[in-house]
Amino acid sequence: MKLLKALQGRNDSWFIVGVGSHYFFNFEQVRNNILTPLLKETSPWPRVLWMAAQAPGTLKTPLEKRQQTPALLSFNEKVKVTLAGSDVAILNYFQLTNGTVSYDGTHYGKGVNDAKLQVLLNYLQGQIIK
Repeated sequence: MKLLKALQGRNDSWFIVGVGSHYFFNFEQVRNNILTPLLKETSPWPRVLWMAAQAPGTLKTPLEKRQQTPALLSFNEKVKVTLAGSDVAILNYFQLTNGTVSYDGTHYGKGVNDAKLQVLLNYLQGQIIK
C-alpha cells in the first residue's frame, strides 16, 4: 500500500495489482490485507486495476486444490463481489488462459503473455481516450 499512497494525486497514474497466488488464493487474507485497505484509499489518482486470477495451466498438479479451476473461479467471484460498486476495475484473463498449456501449471509462455499484455494495453488505451 506504500506504492499506492505514493501515487495518490499523481495524474494519469495507475496501480495495477493482483496478488491471489501470493496468498495461496485465501480470500479472507486477501480481503483483510489488500482489498479492504485498497478500498479505504479514495483518490481519483491513481486509477486502480485488479488483475483476476488466471486459469491454472494444463500441467498444474491436481494435488494443489487451492489452485484448481473451481477454487480460482470462487476466489475471482468473491473479489468481484467485494469490489462491486467501487472505482476499481477488474481485468480477468481466466477465459484467455483456460485450457492453455503452461510449462509448470502456473506460468505461461511468450505467446500467452504477449496476448495478455495486448489486452492490458488496449484496456489502458481505451481508458486514456475516454
